[in-house]
Amino acid sequence: MSLLKKLNEPFPVTDTLWENIRYLLFAGLFVTFFLYTFQPNFDGYPHNKFFLCCRFGIITIVVGFLYEVLLTYVLKINRTDASWTLLKWIISMLVLIIFITIGNYSFIKYLNQDITWHLTGFLNMLYMTFVIGLFPTLLSGLLIQMRAIKNNESHAKDLNTHIVPTQNNNTFLRLASSNEKQILELSNQEILYFESMQNYVAVYFYQNQQIEKELIRNTLKNIELQVQNSNLLRCHRSFMVNPNQVEKVEGNAQGLKLKLRHLDDVQIPVSRKYIPEIRAFFAKVNG
Repeated sequence: MSLLKKLNEPFPVTDTLWENIRYLLFAGLFVTFFLYTFQPNFDGYPHNKFFLCCRFGIITIVVGFLYEVLLTYVLKINRTDASWTLLKWIISMLVLIIFITIGNYSFIKYLNQDITWHLTGFLNMLYMTFVIGLFPTLLSGLLIQMRAIKNNESHAKDLNTHIVPTQNNNTFLRLASSNEKQILELSNQEILYFESMQNYVAVYFYQNQQIEKELIRNTLKNIELQVQNSNLLRCHRSFMVNPNQVEKVEGNAQGLKLKLRHLDDVQIPVSRKYIPEIRAFFAKVNG
């Protein structure tokens, strides 16, 4: 039951392309040096065996990159919310192993100048690839999840010690649509957060003792420029928050979540690169 619970917990997703590339490079190096160390069925290969292993490593990197493109831009699988669990990540990695096997088997056929695929040979290679890749995949997934939970809970604990009740200066902000046809004026005490929704930005604010929502046709980047002289902070590529409305910070494997006043069922995500800005704001207020 403990393992099942762990498998169904949220799994962290890397924030930047560089991090994805770094993991792919590590996987390619692992494949290269594993094959060079054990050299399975390489006895009859007449050329440089290390160069051969490097090419298998490169295939792993290229296939992994194309797989990321497939998941992100073609299938558009959302891996940023709590529904993306360790179990789903493991399944996606097993599918990746199948694609890598196809790439490696195709390369072997090319080396042997044989375009005929044999099911038995492919299944044998698939079996060997799973044997090599399954345990490191499971272990790395658990370690990534555990490290992310530990780091984010530590960040949340640190931020919670700096949260103090504060009030914004009662200044009014002018929020305009991209064509200036829609104008929304709000006190910065009323604003809770902004959320990017394709060609619109949803503005959530607390007014007349209730939560209100207004859609403005604009980008979050432009709205950020309009409120740059306020305390409103970007915390995620799709969210901007009023830090004075933050009541509590929580952390899980996928990052930090901000609990705002007046909002019981909504938590605002914080990307890793924005954590220093959030921490700096609370440290300044507390200081």
